[in-house]
Amino acid sequence: MMHDDDCRSRRAAEYKLPARYRSERTNMALSIGTSMAISLQDMIAELRREVRHRQSTYPDLIKGGALNEAAADRQSTRLQAALDVLVSLEEIDADPEDLDE
Repeated sequence: MMHDDDCRSRRAAEYKLPARYRSERTNMALSIGTSMAISLQDMIAELRREVRHRQSTYPDLIKGGALNEAAADRQSTRLQAALDVLVSLEEIDADPEDLDE
């Protein structure tokens, strides 16, 4: 019997980025209904900011009873997974010479 986390991992590995999030390799950005576009680098920076924010605030929330440790771990793991996916996409878009560094 497959564990729920195993099923989720398999689905995540098979996930294809929706067409609205895909664009030319050199111009990857998300258009959000207005003339504003969010670049892959901007998304990564925002997720990194949120990871740092959670790392600094979750301990106090847990200590104060506003958040339990299991929920904090789940949320942090999900956020880190999203960040890892975007970083992987950024690496795929990189020039081969850049990947050697």
